[in-house]
Amino acid sequence: MKQKKYLLELFLTVLSIVLTACSSDNGTYVYEGNIAFKSDAKAELTLDGDNAKLKIEGRGLFDTKKTTDEYNVIVDHKNGTMIIGKETVKFDIKDKKLRITDGETGIYKGKVFTKK
Repeated sequence: MKQKKYLLELFLTVLSIVLTACSSDNGTYVYEGNIAFKSDAKAELTLDGDNAKLKIEGRGLFDTKKTTDEYNVIVDHKNGTMIIGKETVKFDIKDKKLRITDGETGIYKGKVFTKK
């Protein structure tokens, strides 16, 4: 009987860890403001496990109308890094906010994306 109780507790513990890990970070995060040399921009970062898509719509320096750029992003949750285009950035996710804390060029540094 003790063995069954122990196995049940172990199973429930593992299940809760897996469900928490799988459901917490995936989703779409939104940022509005200046980003990646675009003004009046709206950026949407959609996380799906170790892959993501970044879509930025805004006006470039010489643009008369809004343009859209899209990037495939590689996400490394373990190390807290993402590769956006050719740039590696560091990030963290807390309280439904994705914060880019550092980057090679600083284009994305300090941007805070809010979960939709």
